[in-house]
Amino acid sequence: MQAMHPLALSGMIFAALGLTSPAQAQIATEVSELQGYTITLHLHDFLSPDDIEVLRFVAKSKEGLAMFVPGQGGFAAMAVSPKEGFTQAGLPVTSAAARSGLPDAETAATEAVKACQVAAKAPDPCMVILEVAPKS
Repeated sequence: MQAMHPLALSGMIFAALGLTSPAQAQIATEVSELQGYTITLHLHDFLSPDDIEVLRFVAKSKEGLAMFVPGQGGFAAMAVSPKEGFTQAGLPVTSAAARSGLPDAETAATEAVKACQVAAKAPDPCMVILEVAPKS
């Protein structure tokens, strides 16, 4: 079994415990509401202007939201590798991972991060960039 990179391990521990590291605590967010959902964008420094434009489309359009909440509702999240970003040449990178239809926000974020880590080429921990939650 291959040893896990210490940064990846610490990031997964923080995520599993529902904690944020000091670096994560400083991340700007944008929150919007659409069709009974609250969408939160986490505007990490590593996201390009194109990445942010695509994320804002998701947060503010029915078509964008439908990509993340396809019929079954529930909570959703997307995670990406900071080294790879979200898009390259206008298309999402392979390691960008979204999970939806989950029972709570923590599960959605954890599952998105896990899927991203499996697909990422870089050992750095994946970060959540988008969360979708049904309005209560």
